[in-house]
Amino acid sequence: MYGRGVVDMKAGLATMMMAMAAIKRAGIKLYGDLVFAGVIDEEAKSEGTRAYLQQGTLPDAAIVSEPTSMQICIGHRGLEWFEFTFHGKTVHGGKQKEGINAIQKSMLFINKLESELIPEIEKRTNPVIGSSSMNYGLIKGGTQPSTVAGECILQIDRRWIPGENYQEILREYQQILDELSTQDSQFKADFKVMDVSYMDDTYIHEAMYTDPDQEIVKASAKAIHKLTGKDALLGSFPAWTDGGLINYYGKIPTIVLGPGDLSSAHSKAENIEISQLVPAVLIYSMIAIDYCK
Repeated sequence: MYGRGVVDMKAGLATMMMAMAAIKRAGIKLYGDLVFAGVIDEEAKSEGTRAYLQQGTLPDAAIVSEPTSMQICIGHRGLEWFEFTFHGKTVHGGKQKEGINAIQKSMLFINKLESELIPEIEKRTNPVIGSSSMNYGLIKGGTQPSTVAGECILQIDRRWIPGENYQEILREYQQILDELSTQDSQFKADFKVMDVSYMDDTYIHEAMYTDPDQEIVKASAKAIHKLTGKDALLGSFPAWTDGGLINYYGKIPTIVLGPGDLSSAHSKAENIEISQLVPAVLIYSMIAIDYCK
């Protein structure tokens, strides 16, 4: 099946709803409440999940149906997008010595990241999730070749493992900027969380980790084994999900478990194998029945 959003994550939402309908139609009594939360804005500010967490009554466990090919993911990294702005002085390219090239100043910062911070970040690992990371996603500066660049913007994707402190992440960047400004009186720069992902109520895109001994993990593994005859593998999800907010701020044991392969998400050829849909409905149904017994 092909279509925009079919794997990320219409299939997950649809199979969850069908699981609830199947339980209802079968007349099975659950000894607990089964809640479906179809929320908006996970790709940016997670406004739907933030509102849900603030409404009061919260569940004892949660499943996020992002595409995992129905493998249980008990964790993923935290995420934030930072924008660094380097300030220079614009002059004609023929008088470049009289100007301050913001692009060159950004290079000083990148060199510091490469030689000092990134090697340190990559040492921080989690046995399930892997290592922390940083990616240069966008850089732009100047207006034309014959003009010294008066400004340069660098956007970075920073991902961290559970246990890393967000304020410490901010401090690490600020420390490098401060060191460079001390070494070079013409170095002027600042940074912020990008507007597209900034959440103004103290929430951040936190990491997620759920202990394998939690009942939601056990119930999910049991359902997968019962349906497939295979032991469930516990792993991590490569992207960020609202599970980070649910798990960290809601203190709710959370897993990511859904039909489909993430590799086709956000692409023109986004797709899901139809053969994954019915098993997903059955697995979700069995998890709910077992957990709410």
